[in-house]
Amino acid sequence: MKNPGPEPFEATYPAITRWVKDLGNVEFGYDRDTDTFVRATDESGVRFGGGDRFGTIDDASRDLEEGIKTLLEGQKVDTRESSRTSGTRKDRDATHRQEPSRPPAGRRSRPVETPEARKVRTLAEIAEQLRQGKDFPVTRLTTLKGLCEDPEGAGAFALFLTRKVQQVMREKTAPERYRQLVNRAVWELKPYLEQPTGERRELLWALWHEMREEQDEHKPISWGVLRIIKNMNLLVAEKCLESVLRPDEASYWLYQAARDYAERYDARHPNGLTPKSAPLVEEIAGFWRKHLGLKRRVSREK
Repeated sequence: MKNPGPEPFEATYPAITRWVKDLGNVEFGYDRDTDTFVRATDESGVRFGGGDRFGTIDDASRDLEEGIKTLLEGQKVDTRESSRTSGTRKDRDATHRQEPSRPPAGRRSRPVETPEARKVRTLAEIAEQLRQGKDFPVTRLTTLKGLCEDPEGAGAFALFLTRKVQQVMREKTAPERYRQLVNRAVWELKPYLEQPTGERRELLWALWHEMREEQDEHKPISWGVLRIIKNMNLLVAEKCLESVLRPDEASYWLYQAARDYAERYDARHPNGLTPKSAPLVEEIAGFWRKHLGLKRRVSREK
């Protein structure tokens, strides 16, 4: 009697199977830009990213499976569809290319969603699920990188985040020195973004160095050196300045700043985006919705 072999991949990882067959690609291997080891991507960019390291590839695959499953559930996509669908992908693609059905009389067809609008919708969906009690890895915010590729949008987002931490530091007890630095960042960022000059750029660099020096303590650890951060809001402002001063790296630094702004640890949740992060992610989605001139979707119960 033969010993039963291992479960087929499609049975073990139905969500991954559904994704790679019909929706996009998956990637394994550490990526510095997203700080992830596993990723699910489609034409709009990274839709899910998980972990910067794993003990085994099986561990990484399980994390990817759970991440894609959550993503598909949010989109109301059945992970079992790929195993039920008959025919080859070529056959299915041919079916998809058939003449689309027309909307019923009196109803308008929904306009095609742009990649930018889809990214904003993803952020809004994350915020809504956080409000419902779910949690996610902070790498779910990598969708911001695509939005921040536009220089004008990146600059506006940097100023937005800096103003947000300025407001937080006014409401909470923070060292006067830190508040002064963030206030200066807001004062100097706006004119620079409106009319960048060499002199204003030098002022921003000087301010960035002052911020950096306030939190420049490091501690050796087994795999490198750890920077000691005493005030996360000051760090967010520092990274926003760096995104403006290094425009070629703006998407990376703004993603890092948004992570630091929205991440909220909670002992009841294993991931960095927790229910406490919901209003912060909503603020980020709201900024991009307004910047791109998108209408807020309102669900109506019928």
